[in-house]
Amino acid sequence: MRIVTFVFSTILICSSILSAQAPFKGEILVGGGLHTRGFQLTGLYSIIQNENKNLTFQIEFSELKSPKEKKMNAERRAIGGNSSRSYIYGKENNLYTLKLAAGQRFYISEKTDKSPVAIAFSYNGGINLGMIKPYYLDLIYRFDPQGSKIISEKYSASNALKFLEPQDINGSSGFSKGWDELTLAPGIYSKGSLLFDWGANDSFAKILELGISADVFFKNISIVIGEVRPPVYLNLFMNFYFGKRW
Repeated sequence: MRIVTFVFSTILICSSILSAQAPFKGEILVGGGLHTRGFQLTGLYSIIQNENKNLTFQIEFSELKSPKEKKMNAERRAIGGNSSRSYIYGKENNLYTLKLAAGQRFYISEKTDKSPVAIAFSYNGGINLGMIKPYYLDLIYRFDPQGSKIISEKYSASNALKFLEPQDINGSSGFSKGWDELTLAPGIYSKGSLLFDWGANDSFAKILELGISADVFFKNISIVIGEVRPPVYLNLFMNFYFGKRW
């Protein structure tokens, strides 16, 4: 009788363990981080195909900056006594991107309770929609003897000298200016990365991602006035994700 009880208890315990370790079927992650030219916000959805392989789908919003950008602090006071804003000298456009990509993740280390961190390799590729927003400055126009007036303007051939003259710049017009003038720049996107998965068998996901990415556009984009460069942006990046597995 004791043997039967022991066998029955063992079966129940093993069944409970196997049930608790049943593989997950899906995963959803949200997060973001920094790259060498700006920031990025990312969402990932994964179909867990087996113990070591995931099929992944990504959506990402990011900003791409030029290495020639130089931040300036305007010291003067605006008309009416308001403080002037800092600005980027010589900046013509902001470049934002919306990326839709698919790829795979391969775990190259074991996902066990004894190993707190599992390591995986991932690659993704897809379409890249660039969004070009004109950069506005508050420019000072002096009308002697009537005084001065501040006018928000983007760069053009007619105001080129004033746009590049620090004495005539009262600062940036702000983030909200120019969104109604977006122009689109389609392209493609790819990335390769290493992921460090804390608790790969946990339902609550915590992942650090380090990698390299490439943004390629089908036309030249001017971020800084006078800059001539190919429409290819290579970046090192770091992301951190939280999410759920089921």
